[in-house]
Amino acid sequence: MKWLAVAVAILASVVVGALAKSRRPWRVVLATLVGFCPYLPTAVNPISYESYRGDARGLELTPLDFVALALAVSLAGRPWKRPWPVLTSAYLATAVVSVISAPMPIFVAFGVWRLVRIHRILATVAQAGRDGLIPDICRGLALGVLYSALLAVEQRYLGGKMQVSGPFPHQNGLAMACNMVFPFCLALILAGKGGNLAKAAVAASALAVVLTLSRGGMLLFGVAAALVVAGSMARQLTGRKLGVLLLGVAGVGAVLIKSFDTIVQRFSSAPDASAHAREMFEEAASLMVRDHPLGVGFNQFSSVLDLSYADRVGLPDVDRNGLAHNIYALTAAELGYLGIFAFVLLFSAPLLVAIRTAREKGLRGDLSVGLAAGLAVTLLQGKLEWALRTTQLNALFWILGGVAFALSRRSGDPANRLG
Repeated sequence: MKWLAVAVAILASVVVGALAKSRRPWRVVLATLVGFCPYLPTAVNPISYESYRGDARGLELTPLDFVALALAVSLAGRPWKRPWPVLTSAYLATAVVSVISAPMPIFVAFGVWRLVRIHRILATVAQAGRDGLIPDICRGLALGVLYSALLAVEQRYLGGKMQVSGPFPHQNGLAMACNMVFPFCLALILAGKGGNLAKAAVAASALAVVLTLSRGGMLLFGVAAALVVAGSMARQLTGRKLGVLLLGVAGVGAVLIKSFDTIVQRFSSAPDASAHAREMFEEAASLMVRDHPLGVGFNQFSSVLDLSYADRVGLPDVDRNGLAHNIYALTAAELGYLGIFAFVLLFSAPLLVAIRTAREKGLRGDLSVGLAAGLAVTLLQGKLEWALRTTQLNALFWILGGVAFALSRRSGDPANRLG
């Protein structure tokens, strides 16, 4: 039944894409949905191992895959350039080759399948830039933040949940998603663009991040905002930007006054066991890469940890098949030295492109300041989280990467308002 549902969804995507070829309003809707769909946790796994605690547990397909397929079909035949073909191919190759040392090859297949899908989405976003659809993708991203904030409010005040997660599996995932997206909205506001949707997205992100009570998320929200303001003012200092800065400081002050006790309690009551577990996971990852310089296999950390390393580092039973809370340590353990090198090069590429484009005059440069800030804090948070491996956050990162690439190629018209 799952296979039949997948086949019908693929066929429908192709038909919609073919019809959208000659209908620009349809392509606008599809592009907006590409930005929004990463916030939807719905997925179908025709083949899955749900008991496995690794980051990829099946041959997953999500609404984003079908929408991106439809958009790709609608754009077929238009000239475009594939983003970072050497880097994406190198990282994919290290993941595929790692099957040689993997104790559970099917888990490698699950992880590789996700990479192929994400890279296809990246290419579709870059291609959409040639059709002037970048503002529509950004609109979808901003709408997704608003949706997440509404869910967060519902979870806190109607569901009584202390640390909310919105549409994500964990509160840190919600904070990371908001910190990826709100910076480009803030950059648009500072540039006098973006409309009410950009303002609402920034406010919603601030609210959602506070409601998560994620220590790293709250700190990095401030870092991202500071980077955007500093970068924007370095480009051109205006009275409007100073006014937005003062308004933002006042807003943050009001939030801190309202939530001060809760935030202080969250920072002061963090359990020592959590930090100790992180250290043990990283120790296990270090041992893996020392024993296996080529890695233990993509998406294999959890199973290898349980079989060989949990006892060596003294992990408790509840964590013995978990994941390292450091995406760089996790990647090094699974893909070895070559793999972590390929990972860093690939994931740094959109950040470097955004920084370079941020030097340009005009709105393209302003928007790139925000993209650079969002990508930078996400890579920084990777030191504390493996969540960038999840489909939702991985997709968000590479959608932003595709937007950064499109802007660097002068694709699309970023001067359009979000709403």
